[in-house]
Amino acid sequence: MAEFTYTPLEEGEVVVIGPVTFSSSSSLSFNAGGTQSAQVSQTNRRKVGITNRRVIIEQGGQPQGTQIISNADVKRVYVRREKFGTKVERIETTNGQKVKLNIAGLNARDEARLFKLFPNAEIGQRKGLFGGFSKLTPRSVAASRKARSSKPAARRPAPGAARSTRPTGGRLAKSHLDDTDIQSLEDLRRYYPLPQEYDYAQTAKGDYVVKRLADGEEFLFLLEEGILGFDVPVQDPKRRKVTIEVLKKKL
Repeated sequence: MAEFTYTPLEEGEVVVIGPVTFSSSSSLSFNAGGTQSAQVSQTNRRKVGITNRRVIIEQGGQPQGTQIISNADVKRVYVRREKFGTKVERIETTNGQKVKLNIAGLNARDEARLFKLFPNAEIGQRKGLFGGFSKLTPRSVAASRKARSSKPAARRPAPGAARSTRPTGGRLAKSHLDDTDIQSLEDLRRYYPLPQEYDYAQTAKGDYVVKRLADGEEFLFLLEEGILGFDVPVQDPKRRKVTIEVLKKKL
């Protein structure tokens, strides 16, 4: 696993994004006297990464140049969606400090992880000439991932899912869970809290489902990579269903 140069990880701490190393060179020319000239060159290196606890920026060639920010102290995360992935441009702390990260090439899964890494922060994009802020939500992140897919999500087997889970029609035969933390209904309610009009239930066969409290209708769900989603039919001629998605809650 890639590690930082000067910053040891704490017990239980893991690197989630990065670290990424940036390097830049600069030179200075000057007259040393008479017709002689001299040139001084310098290479600056910067290593940036995000763990499950901290943002770590190592600058220069000395450990005292390292900057560490707790994830809990991050108020805003500025991202930009590019052709080849998402770029984390910078973060803003609760005391107003703005720190450039410029970590590029994140996929949709990494983008969704930002909401778990920074539970107290708003995730959004710069908007307009004056640098306004357009807030994103976990659902909009999941939707963008589906929009970038070359095939409809319903026809695409979910990574890690058993083949027997989805019949050829693309619908779930039963709810699919891919999270070792989920061992009971209470685990589902604790890690993946649903909107207030829904709750989890267990069928006579022992399978887990989502139940709509208003009419008792049950829905199968797909849970993997920290995202739980289920489809709800709607009375709308433009679309037959909506997908409700819930990101795993950090405890």
